Order: sequence, then structure tokens, then C-alpha cells
Amino acid sequence: MHCIGSSTYTANFNTITIGGSSAGNARSAAFWKTTLGNYNLRNNIFHNNRTGGTLNYAMVNENGTGTGSGWTYSSNYNNIYSTNPATTGAWPLATNKTFTLWQALSGDANSKNTDVRFVNATNDLHMAITTNCNLDNEGTNVAGITTDIDGQTRHATTPSIGADEFTYDPNWATVTSNSIVCSPPESLDFTTTDNTYGAHSYQWSAPMAFHPQQAPYPLATLPMHCRQAPTP
Repeated sequence: MHCIGSSTYTANFNTITIGGSSAGNARSAAFWKTTLGNYNLRNNIFHNNRTGGTLNYAMVNENGTGTGSGWTYSSNYNNIYSTNPATTGAWPLATNKTFTLWQALSGDANSKNTDVRFVNATNDLHMAITTNCNLDNEGTNVAGITTDIDGQTRHATTPSIGADEFTYDPNWATVTSNSIVCSPPESLDFTTTDNTYGAHSYQWSAPMAFHPQQAPYPLATLPMHCRQAPTP
């Protein structure tokens, strides 16, 4: 999204992602503001997974000089993500900002900084419901917008961030082991990758073929928090 001119721009519930690779001095950004103006940005996904080139940003305020410069503080409840945390944003161009520094300048106090998993990042930007829990019900109501890109009803108070209204489904993980548990007190161990998205919850149940002498089988539950699926 490239905004040029000094008009008032409003962008709500968009999903913009950049992928692939580039070379040389190429730069990229999911949102690029060239000139001064009033910008109202809500519930958008600005996502840049591009590699190579010089710099790949989620958002660029090309001529910003200080807090709120060229901005109206009407940017909030967005997801702002770049593969390189150091180049989440630029304010002004070539002055790289982490997400925290970007928030301090833009007013994105309630915005997110999380990677996104799409059904297909090339041709289907619907959200994968088995992940993206940090974006489900994390937006804010925008008057007059009650449906998503498919005509599905938006949540009235806390819609999903992005073009697709979705409901995160946590019941998707299956854990298997390559070791055999023969009899107590032997135990089954498995390892997962947290990806910094919090603890996981596991419920243990034994296969029907287990010998009855091994019962009862314990229920193991760890603290629950939604998690991001690892990259395939």
C-alpha cells in the first residue's frame, strides 16, 4: 500500500503481505507513506517476509521526523511484522525502527507484532485457523464495517485483525513418539518448540491396545496459552 499526497486516507481490515526475495539495493514495505497527510489505519495486517535486497519493512513513514510527524495518531490495532525485527519500520526512511520504537512514534499502542500463517501465502490470504491466535478477536470495531472480505459477519466488538474474520481452533496438535513405553515406571517424553508464544497444554490418553495393568494413565496438563505453528 503506497500512499502519495496530502489527503486524508482511511484503511481498515486489509491484509497485505510481501514475500519472495530481492537483490541489490531493492527495498520493500507493506505500507509506504511518501508525503504528509492524515492517516486512519485500523485492523490491518502489514506483513513483510521478503528476504534479500537492502531493507524490507512492514511500514515506512518516509518523511516523519518526530513523534506523530505526518501522522494523526489514528494508527492502531494493526499487525506490523517484518522478518527482521530491526526493520519493522522506518521513520523517516533509512532510520530503522523496531516494533517498540515504531509504537512510540506512531501511536500503535494496541497493535501486534507477530508472524502470520496464511492458507497459502501465494494465492490464498485467508487465515490458517490452527494458528494466528494472536490476531483472533484482537481488533477494534469500526463503524459501518460489519462483514469481512467474504461477507462473513465481523465480531461486533473485537473483530479479527486483517481482511478475513476467523476463529482460532486450538484443537489441532497431535503428539507422537518414536519410543515404546513397555511398563511402569518407564515414561514417555516428547519435546515441542515454544516459538516464544507461550506455554502449551497437553492431555495424555493411552491407546486402547495398552495392557490394563498399566492403567490408570495420568493426565498431564501444563499452563495453556495459544501458540504459533512452526514454519513447515
